[in-house]
Amino acid sequence: MRIHVVGVARNPSTPNIAVDPYARASYWLTTLLHRKGIEVHYYGHEASTVECTQKFDIVNNKYHQKYFVTEFENNHFNSSHEAQDIFSQKAYEALLPNVKENDIIACMWSDQIPQIKKLQKQGAKVVDAHIGHLFHYGADYNVFVSVANQHFIYGKYGLDQSRWHDTVIPPICDSINEFEYTEEKENYVLFMARLFEQKGINIFLELAKHFPDKEFVVAGQGNLHEITSDIPSNVKYIGYAHLEKRKKLLAKAQAVISPTLYIEPFGLTTIEASLSGTPVIATTWGGYTGNIIEGVTGFKCSSTQEFINAINKLDQINPKNCRKFGEQFTAESLIDNYIKYFNKINQ
Repeated sequence: MRIHVVGVARNPSTPNIAVDPYARASYWLTTLLHRKGIEVHYYGHEASTVECTQKFDIVNNKYHQKYFVTEFENNHFNSSHEAQDIFSQKAYEALLPNVKENDIIACMWSDQIPQIKKLQKQGAKVVDAHIGHLFHYGADYNVFVSVANQHFIYGKYGLDQSRWHDTVIPPICDSINEFEYTEEKENYVLFMARLFEQKGINIFLELAKHFPDKEFVVAGQGNLHEITSDIPSNVKYIGYAHLEKRKKLLAKAQAVISPTLYIEPFGLTTIEASLSGTPVIATTWGGYTGNIIEGVTGFKCSSTQEFINAINKLDQINPKNCRKFGEQFTAESLIDNYIKYFNKINQ
């Protein structure tokens, strides 16, 4: 079995960029396939640190600096159609002489697929290998990160009889070694996400008013004061959380609160928290339906009062149960799911 992994345009494939799960997923998928003895070829940014059989540097730092965010203190990763077109074309040109019949091409960003799928003519099997959120782009196979997201996409774009080749594998973004487990918590709850309304930041700020004796910590890119001037005195904004800061914040929090107002494909923060022994309180749809066990690893809420009640019940959650649940979602655990799936479609 030969696998070609096409990374993401906007960042190098590395485990060190906390804000870009696609870049981390590209790194871990490539590296762990290689460590499992599988022939894997990688195509992406020259600064990627993947382990692989062969690495093709198709874009460089000059390209990156022209199109994308290079510092994350105040900025999230951004998108550029021009940059994506350049990346996809260069990846296609590198793949063209290297791909053999029945090779598997794993695209880690759906926008690559319209260009890469032309290699189907050479007998390659093209997989939308991460979230699968642009199902209509025409990959042969789609990997969805949750059953909820799979059903949402099928409902949005329609389901035909060929789709039984698709699968569900949670995002392969983090090693178990990136988290610190502790049962000793401090008197704060945590919001860790981009600072915009759809992530539920206004709900988090409203909850802070109901618990004046508890600290509500906000970590993420953006300007909290541009969102609202009504910031309770017990809210502490600490900015972008790099990997080490993220590790400490997650470990010591009484809970992570993720009141997202859109359909999260998965909600990766829930697993980051679980691995740290920290419960999650989130909304009741999308990926949260499958990655929070009600009353065991956290709570799912659909009203302000339910969020308040959940915060009051945090002492019912055993950190050991959170950790045990989270361990099934580490990169080391999930790589076997990918190998099993690739073997299936390689038959």
